[in-house]
Amino acid sequence: MLADELDEFLRELGCEVVGPAAQATEAGELAGRDTDLDGALLDVNLSRGETSFGLAADLAHRKVPFVFITGYDLESSFPPEFRNAPRISKPLDLGTLVHTMLRHFAPVTRPRG
Repeated sequence: MLADELDEFLRELGCEVVGPAAQATEAGELAGRDTDLDGALLDVNLSRGETSFGLAADLAHRKVPFVFITGYDLESSFPPEFRNAPRISKPLDLGTLVHTMLRHFAPVTRPRG
């Protein structure tokens, strides 16, 4: 339910959403289809005991910014390469989400005219 509410909120803000995805494979396929991603919101824990760390590594390699959304605030919950990655703690505060997206994701480019 949170994913659906977040999807609706982001669309109302004018974002083009390519998810949500509950499994790592599905998320990777969605992210891989779009070469112009401005950023990605990654819930650390996915279904079936999967995590989004593999997708985060792929996004980092492609230089796509991402933010983890997590209930785990301990540094030890993250692999060393992601311990300094931006993250938002649950429960999700929408104001914090918007601020974090504006800070870390690619700016929107609008045509002049």
